[in-house]
Amino acid sequence: MFPKKAVGSVTGIGGMFGGFGGILVNKSGGWLFDAYRQAGIAKAWAEAKTGTLGAYLDQIRSLHLLNKHGSVIDLDRAELGSLPKEVVMQLQAINADAFVQLKKLQTGLVLSEMTTSYAIMFGVCALAYVVAWSVMKMLVPRFKKIENL
Repeated sequence: MFPKKAVGSVTGIGGMFGGFGGILVNKSGGWLFDAYRQAGIAKAWAEAKTGTLGAYLDQIRSLHLLNKHGSVIDLDRAELGSLPKEVVMQLQAINADAFVQLKKLQTGLVLSEMTTSYAIMFGVCALAYVVAWSVMKMLVPRFKKIENL
């Protein structure tokens, strides 16, 4: 389809755009997933605050929790399922039942938000596939059927 001299250039250009596309998809996917995970965590805190877990939230937010590196853990941004064991034990010591309820609430809402983010990502990838397929169809020359004379 291309002259022999141009094959390397065409392949290189295609590879370059493929690399840029990979970078773009990875970065935007990470931002998308982080944003939706944080939205799920925020919804869980808001729902727990207005429900029966309000007093428990006030108690655990007043704690000075540290991770294994000595950095302060911001509970407003953390998934309870990914906290270090020592921190979980501190939170359960205050009220084990409330911790289980809060973790269950947060897990459900985060999973719901993440399902939405994956649907968006799959939709974008499907659209990119259709666009790439269409562009290739337009660029490839049409061949005519060879008829015997």
